Amino acid sequence: MTKLFISEDEFLSTINVPQEGITDVFFDADVSENVLISASCIKKRISGLANEIVTKNDFPKSLDILIVLSGSFIFASDLSRELYDQHKVDVRTHFIKLSYYGNSVKSSKENREIKVEMTPADMETDSLIIVEDIIDQGFTLQWMLEYLQLVRSVKNIQICTLLNKELKKPSQEIKEIRSKIKIDYSGFIIPDIWVAGYGMDIANEHRNVPFIFKV
Repeated sequence: MTKLFISEDEFLSTINVPQEGITDVFFDADVSENVLISASCIKKRISGLANEIVTKNDFPKSLDILIVLSGSFIFASDLSRELYDQHKVDVRTHFIKLSYYGNSVKSSKENREIKVEMTPADMETDSLIIVEDIIDQGFTLQWMLEYLQLVRSVKNIQICTLLNKELKKPSQEIKEIRSKIKIDYSGFIIPDIWVAGYGMDIANEHRNVPFIFKV
């Protein structure tokens, strides 16, 4: 199947990715059948996301971001550099790591309790941007929003995700959770498939791959 070609101006807003994937004028060696989003497309869309962030926040001199480990570490690093290189915005980084799935499968209704492995230490801000790699069912993100608002007293929270998965048949519970989550910045909307690469893993492998591929 032929990949969807993305033109330069389309990188300024959220891109809907079809099942066959996307590419642009740079036909890199990584654009094979199972590549969903090429490395050059990711780079250009991150530039567009940085522009959206500074515009919406009235061209700030500094921003606080909360990096959700482990999947978003590469995305957050590239986004932070883009904010500085192109807009001279100083980024203060905070980190949080939660585990949800554990040894249970994704669809299981067991082991839904969130395990906190790392929380932000000296986070003295009432405004920040959560940086996620992918938003799927929304359980961990919902927990994180409640934690930041109720425990850490963060009043203004924005959400920036590289990928937003469009679920085929979400349960009523998941529909309700997703409806309450406002995504401020979304890089790509992807179909309901498993993906890896660019920080996202398969059994803790392939995080360093510069593109996103279908598993």
